[in-house]
Amino acid sequence: MQISENSLNSWILVYNVSPQTQLITINQLTNFGQIQRFYKPSGNLLFVKFQQPISAEIAIMKRTLTITDKHTVGMTPITREIEERFPDLQSIVHTNTYDDTQIAVYPENKQPKLADGFFSKIKDIIFG
Repeated sequence: MQISENSLNSWILVYNVSPQTQLITINQLTNFGQIQRFYKPSGNLLFVKFQQPISAEIAIMKRTLTITDKHTVGMTPITREIEERFPDLQSIVHTNTYDDTQIAVYPENKQPKLADGFFSKIKDIIFG
């Protein structure tokens, strides 16, 4: 069974993702839009689902993303060949329940907030 193109238009395949750069890669991808899910089957591949299809399109048009000075990842749409190589992708795309060891939900792209009174406590310590 083939996955319909409509169900894949929010998904991209990111390649050359090492275990050391996986979280940095996901964080950098949030510059394109909110990430809903990701799936890392093995090796250096990472499937990413954006909330909006336009975010996936923008990432695909960019084609590469520099993660560190020495590490770049590539982004591509999910083709029929990719779909056939990863049969688990069909069930992942069409189900709402996921195996937590392979699927993770990435939170909304929000800046961390400082605890109330943090700066006032520091100011009190420094300036008395």
